[in-house]
Amino acid sequence: MAGRLMVAVSLLVTAAADQAPLTASQVATLAYNKGFRGGSLMAAIAVASAESSFDPDAVCNNLQEIDGANQPIFYPNGKPKIATISTYDGTMLPLNQIYNLSSGGRGKVIGHCRGLWQINSMHYGGISNAATFDPAVAVGHAWDITRGGGSWAMWTSVMTGSAWQPARLAMARAAARAIDPTVLPENVAAGTRIRAWTSGGAVRATAGGAFIRSVRQGDTGTILAGPVMASITQKIHTSQHLWYRIQWDHGTTGWCVEEYLTQNPSAVQIASQAYNPFPENGKVRLPIHQVNLQWNIGANTKEIRLRFGTDPALATPDTVKLTGGFQTAWTASGLQNYQNYYWRVDSVSGNGTLVQGPTWTFRTVPVAPQPVTLSNITVTPKPAGVGQMITIRGLASSPGPQPVIIGASVGTRSDPDRDLVFNVPGGNVPTQFTRTFQLPADLGFGSYELVVAAWQDADGNNTIEFGDPRITQATVPAGVVIGDVTLPGIANLSASSATHLPNQAIQLSATATDSGGSGLAGVYFYRAIAESNPVNWMVVAYRPATGNGPVTLTAQDNPPTEGLYWYEMEAVDAGGNRRRLAAPAPVRIQIPDLAPPVATWVNPENGMTIGGGITVTGQATDDRSVASVYYRVNGGAWVQVFQNFYQWSASVNLQPGSNLIEMRAVDIVGKSSQIEPLYLYSTGGGPSVFDERIDFNGNQLGSHWQVDASGPFDNGIANERLQATQGNTAAIRTNKTVPANTIGVELRFAADSGSGVYWQDNASREWRIALKQNQNMLEVGYLGAVQNVAIPGGFSQQSRIRTLWRDGHIEIEFVLQGQQQPIAHDLAFPLLKLSNLTGMMEFRVQADFSNSATMDDIQLRALRPWDRFVIERHSMKSGQNSKLRWPSFAGRSYAIETSPTMGANTWTEAGQVLSQGLVTEQTFTMPAGKRRFVRVRELP
Repeated sequence: MAGRLMVAVSLLVTAAADQAPLTASQVATLAYNKGFRGGSLMAAIAVASAESSFDPDAVCNNLQEIDGANQPIFYPNGKPKIATISTYDGTMLPLNQIYNLSSGGRGKVIGHCRGLWQINSMHYGGISNAATFDPAVAVGHAWDITRGGGSWAMWTSVMTGSAWQPARLAMARAAARAIDPTVLPENVAAGTRIRAWTSGGAVRATAGGAFIRSVRQGDTGTILAGPVMASITQKIHTSQHLWYRIQWDHGTTGWCVEEYLTQNPSAVQIASQAYNPFPENGKVRLPIHQVNLQWNIGANTKEIRLRFGTDPALATPDTVKLTGGFQTAWTASGLQNYQNYYWRVDSVSGNGTLVQGPTWTFRTVPVAPQPVTLSNITVTPKPAGVGQMITIRGLASSPGPQPVIIGASVGTRSDPDRDLVFNVPGGNVPTQFTRTFQLPADLGFGSYELVVAAWQDADGNNTIEFGDPRITQATVPAGVVIGDVTLPGIANLSASSATHLPNQAIQLSATATDSGGSGLAGVYFYRAIAESNPVNWMVVAYRPATGNGPVTLTAQDNPPTEGLYWYEMEAVDAGGNRRRLAAPAPVRIQIPDLAPPVATWVNPENGMTIGGGITVTGQATDDRSVASVYYRVNGGAWVQVFQNFYQWSASVNLQPGSNLIEMRAVDIVGKSSQIEPLYLYSTGGGPSVFDERIDFNGNQLGSHWQVDASGPFDNGIANERLQATQGNTAAIRTNKTVPANTIGVELRFAADSGSGVYWQDNASREWRIALKQNQNMLEVGYLGAVQNVAIPGGFSQQSRIRTLWRDGHIEIEFVLQGQQQPIAHDLAFPLLKLSNLTGMMEFRVQADFSNSATMDDIQLRALRPWDRFVIERHSMKSGQNSKLRWPSFAGRSYAIETSPTMGANTWTEAGQVLSQGLVTEQTFTMPAGKRRFVRVRELP
């Protein structure tokens, strides 16, 4: 059967044994013995044929179609796409298993339809497999699902109409008529009399059209036309049915589906009497506030008329309560105790004949109350204020269950608007009740007797009134106390200081009022010292007060030490009520902080080269106090230091190559130091390090470099350089991959003749920077995209070449032997990506037949964002010693220059220095003057 799709959670198994298919006659007998009749008996046979081919072991495995991410696929209208795999031996595919579908795509098993009538596990997971595979049990579940044979709309074969295929329908009709001759014959003639064998269907204006009225069991009529196949949509189900147009004996003409119909040879019928009254006839002790009358309408009833009254004859016009409708219920209210009431439902036939129903009666008599015990009576609040709402709680118990009304009085006053209707559960089990009581505004201070009583609501109107018996009462002397419970008011709190210095006055002020009747007693002023969440409070001052106010009271406090001072004020009235509030903001008492903290690295030295992880040591000082210190590595998250700020240490792990460790300090008023950098170079401890300097000292290389020489024995590494004699080549090579977070690769070397560097990327391009054509040209790029840079006069021996590789660009700067000014070029290569440089790097010398070729002083460095050439920190003083710090390249010379205007010819050298590492720090004398510019220049 079909229906809405959901995830089934029951575990399904395989049928116990293979059963032979049944015959149509056997299915008809099963359905008839269960109670199916007429068109519904025929439908039971047709549906079993269409759904399972009469095989009791039939299984339809339902699969939800899924996409590549195993998510369900839906049609545009929101319905899920379902595929099925049918088996006829009880085999069920495991739930949630995924299978390839013969139509393409994939599906996940979400449920199973089982047995003769394919009962769906997704809707009816509580019905076991054994019950669906046993025909004698399955027919009972089909009966329940169709609500006693009335509705087959949820079955797939009824939705699609396959149950009504002509051959199948003829077979089912023949099998049904063989056991139940009242089943309509094929091509039934107009004029055939019919009867509704069950209730629940509908009479509609057209086949599948608008609702007119319900079908009642026993309704009779005459077929005018049909059958017609038509669909009807109810909620989410659209189903196909055989429809007949019928002239009903109750006077309505309309269409009905065959499932509700049987043949009926009787003539036109008048209405049947109403039946099944509630309350049942002769009922006594009903609640008099209202009685809900209910009844069933008899067959062939066009409309009903309800009469109700105290006279058994029910003959007067005022006894008519309903007329002309099709109702099945009516509420009688405003009844009296100890009174007999009579009621009757008359049925009107289609031809207007009135069929008088039986007269039913009931009597209103109050139930005799059972004893009730009240105990544990409490009142909150106690004391209560004048005119306040109080809450009364207690326990009530009784031998048997009964409703009572809990009433209460304070002194001579009651509060009937808040009387409580309470159901005592019985069994003498004390059960708590809670009711409220509004104290009168004119009830003054003092103690009052409280009386709580349980009453029977004799007339059922939920109020205590004359005639209602009081079952019991409990008295609590002085149960209610009225006094001043109103908190005094306090406002306009302030705590102010003119200087915020220790031992200087803080002015405190507050305005107090009282409206509870007892008057003010005084105001307390409190203080506490804490950075947050103060807990240790002390009294600063107390100021007495009288009357209701408002009165403004002041005090003064002289904080002796630095700290964050919190202030609260508390008003107290003569009744002992207290209200305490905090001043709007705390007051900070402190000596002024005039300077930010200073952060300094102690160890290691700036620019130091190390082999891996290291412990760094720093210190932070302040003219007041340091509150916190933080450090970070290579631009990562700041890490807080929880040590002695004057000298703290931390172990850090460095990445191969250059690293930047930064420190900053914050003092207690929130001032921050300058960020102090520490540059360290890590060799990484192995051949995977990208950064290297090769000067061929000792004619040796690291183990990861491969030396390749062709020609005589003196080719390769010799005379502390890479060289090749006439007509030969020599090279060193290794794999080099640009590290992450690299913004540029700086590659430097000294070369002559046909020397250069070659580097493959992951697209097999061999990038090169090499001397060509008798040293008159520098070839840059890769095969197919080479740019030639002319060299005026050609290279002389061991001229220096500096290159900077960036995404899309290679910058070249070379200095010819004996010259000072470099020649620079910026060449664009759109396909150059640092992240793609992952292949073989080769430094190659290639000599012609007249000259040898050499390379030396190779330096390779991956530039991180912090390696850009900038002045990191300066401490400049006119006419005095000043200090500069900047990132540098080992083995290079730099000049410090100053200028008053930054003009092209105004720079004056203030000193030179040879760099020993990543960072260079130099002290020099700054020329006197109001304004000076400073720069650092790398020398050729």
